[in-house]
Amino acid sequence: MNKQLRVLAVLLLSIFFVSCTPKDQRLLKEGNDFNKAKNYEGAIAKYLEVVTLNPSAYKAYYNLAVAYSKLDPPNYENSAIYIKKAIETAKESKTADAKTQKGYAKKATEIVKGYYENVVKEKDTLEDYKKFIEEYPDYPGKDDINEKIAKKKFDVYQKKDTIEGYEEYIKNNAGSKFIYNAESGIYQKLVEKDSEESYKAFLKDHPDSKFVKEINVKLTGKEYDQILKIESTEEMVKQLNDFMKKYPDSELAGQAKTKIDTISWDDAQKKGSIEAFKKFAADFKDSAHYKDALANVDKLQFSKVKSDASALSSAEEKIALLKKFLTDNPTNKYGDKVKEQIVSLEKALQKAKEEADAKKAEEAKAAEGTKPPEEVKPAEGTKPAEEAKPAAPAEAPKEGAKPAETTKPAETPKEAAKPAEGDKKKGDAKKGEEEQPGDLFIP
Repeated sequence: MNKQLRVLAVLLLSIFFVSCTPKDQRLLKEGNDFNKAKNYEGAIAKYLEVVTLNPSAYKAYYNLAVAYSKLDPPNYENSAIYIKKAIETAKESKTADAKTQKGYAKKATEIVKGYYENVVKEKDTLEDYKKFIEEYPDYPGKDDINEKIAKKKFDVYQKKDTIEGYEEYIKNNAGSKFIYNAESGIYQKLVEKDSEESYKAFLKDHPDSKFVKEINVKLTGKEYDQILKIESTEEMVKQLNDFMKKYPDSELAGQAKTKIDTISWDDAQKKGSIEAFKKFAADFKDSAHYKDALANVDKLQFSKVKSDASALSSAEEKIALLKKFLTDNPTNKYGDKVKEQIVSLEKALQKAKEEADAKKAEEAKAAEGTKPPEEVKPAEGTKPAEEAKPAAPAEAPKEGAKPAETTKPAETPKEAAKPAEGDKKKGDAKKGEEEQPGDLFIP
């Protein structure tokens, strides 16, 4: 046991004397003197001699890093190299305590930051960023550097500007914020192609892309355009209705609804029937043509009832038809005109009845005045009156005398009631001016 301890002690002493030879110490001191005098180039030369003689001289590496950082201009690159070497050798050394190593680490942070800010960023190349992050993987700003590397890589693919190039970038740089830029590049290329197959292929390969919504809009638009190419309006309307059910939240759903409205309105106008306009009004209550459809229904219904009433011969039938129209169509805007017509017909009918009744009464009175007087029979037990003897012939008129005028028979009541010719013509003219029961009011 004692023998082993003696061997270990000899080895430790050997290491101490190798690392701290008088020449190393002399060169280190000379370097420190140059450093104090701010002769950093002279100090660097002495420190280089030390590490050449003794590669484990961590103090010399540390002093080299500091001296390089104080040059004018500072050599941050060499400074960073030697501070890194100082930390490594200090860890391996048996003489560097924890406090020393902590101090080196703190200085390293300062020097490496200077190297990055003044050298790597100034060069701003993909190679320099990659080299730096490989040498200093624990650098506090590593995330920023990795993004710069990703951006530089993306720039390479962006110059190529191909779908294949962008796809390769996405594949090799998962998590990079420039994935969006790559997908944007692909999307622009897809829009240029405007191919349904290309859109679908992208959705299959990139289901979580931020461009999924935009591509679905493109696909929906292509589907809508195909529907508009259908020649049959009936089939087009059917397909547009299916489209609205399939994509209720699409902006094109509103366009589809408007298109159906337009097609249906044109169809209703072409048919021009009450049923066609009624169906349109029932199906498109919020259409811009809704009020027009209702107005056409009212107008056509009114025209029909006018035509049907004109074809009837009696006022009673016309009145019955017009009343039924009001019952069946209580909201028709021509209802007031129909009511006026009913009143007119009823007045004319009443007047005609009164005239007919007056005429009958007059005829009955006239007929009663022309009857011969009834023969009076003698009462029973009375003698019949003696027959009148014929009158003696009248004496012949004397010569030169005028014959007596004969008495004309009295006019009968019928003839007396006969109007004069002129009065008859005036009465006919007045009757013609009166509204006839069969005439319909034309709005």
